[in-house]
Amino acid sequence: MVSSPDIPDVLCRHQEVMQLVSLLGHPGESVPQSIFLTGHKSSGKSYTLMKVLDSLNIRYASVNCVEGYMPRLLFESILSQIVGETVPPSARCENIMEFILQLKIIADNHDLHESVIAVVLEGSDRLRDMNPNLLPALMRLQELSCLKKVCVILLSDVLWDKFAPSGGLPPPIQIYFPQYSQNDILKILSLDKPKDYPADFHSNYLQLFVAVFLRSCRDITELRYKAAENFSKYCEPIERGEIDINDSGKLWKHISPHLKASLQMIYMRFETGKKIATEVDSGTSMDKHSTLSSSAKYALSFELPYYAKYLIIAAFLASYNSPKEDKKLFVKLSGRNKKKVLKKNAQTKISSLVMGPRQFDLERLLAIFYSIIEEKPHISVNLLTQITSLVELQLLQKAGSDPLEAPKYKCAVGFDFIIIIAKTLSFNVTKYLVDYK
Repeated sequence: MVSSPDIPDVLCRHQEVMQLVSLLGHPGESVPQSIFLTGHKSSGKSYTLMKVLDSLNIRYASVNCVEGYMPRLLFESILSQIVGETVPPSARCENIMEFILQLKIIADNHDLHESVIAVVLEGSDRLRDMNPNLLPALMRLQELSCLKKVCVILLSDVLWDKFAPSGGLPPPIQIYFPQYSQNDILKILSLDKPKDYPADFHSNYLQLFVAVFLRSCRDITELRYKAAENFSKYCEPIERGEIDINDSGKLWKHISPHLKASLQMIYMRFETGKKIATEVDSGTSMDKHSTLSSSAKYALSFELPYYAKYLIIAAFLASYNSPKEDKKLFVKLSGRNKKKVLKKNAQTKISSLVMGPRQFDLERLLAIFYSIIEEKPHISVNLLTQITSLVELQLLQKAGSDPLEAPKYKCAVGFDFIIIIAKTLSFNVTKYLVDYK
């Protein structure tokens, strides 16, 4: 029986913690083959589970299925985390049977047959888009591997009734994480109280904040971000000596327009292209754009892999720069020539950004990609597959249909989209645009 000190104290999730501990926290007893954690986004599923696994000293591997978008990537990440090191090339797994074999070898080599091993799959609803046999096999991993202490834990925002494959599958043990109540949200937000202000003052602010935001958003991560962002504005008139700290009426009148404006920008972290580019170039801000363009919102809706982001940036540069300029832009130059290029850039008017994208071939795309990315990944099937995925997402357009000719592409997104993607990578895309002013 697990002693009480081993049970983590997770705020507003005591019942869910006790359910997980009862399933995983009894040494010598069997563990379930699979557990399914479901609930709305930002309802504490991942955080609660990790706290329980850490407190029980359970060896686990946690993989987000957004990143493990191919079975091989999924398998290798699981094996690497279980052993605590990168798996050698000989242990690479192309299918579920090879994965099970390697898991058995790891259990034998590290004496893990009597240790609980948890395989945590976040965003597991994406498994439905992979091989139809993958999800059933993972849920029966304990049986197929003959490792009685292996438990697969699936996390998803989708209910099991809509999650289960059409062929039928024995349902796992399900734990539902309900949305946080208003009182729960206030308790969690109160954890971020600044040291310079009393608890009652911060509590009054949170009451006002939650009253405005709760009907539109219950995402704890976003609420914590917005609460911290607006608290500094709430305190500005107090710091200037204009309003007394106990005058809640005047403070509400002051913060109300700020909260309403902030509510319109929920989930948004970036400004539009010209403003971001100006900040990147000079460190100053502009007041031209107070809202996001539709293309910027479109960019924020994508969860592109790391290399795919650089590929779409490379495609944009290939579409809007002349091939004649590639050597000047992407080859390291001497000081004199570099100054000459920069001077030319400053005097060039915007032309290609208005005229539209030009076609480019795969060789030029990869050349630019390797010029702008710091680490140099090997050309592999995974890398080329991401180009195909960008075409399927209609972020790239494939030009021409002759199978005998080398494939040519054209960037299908605009400057605002690219500047948002570049911002997530802290990459100054305007540095490589000849026609940008």
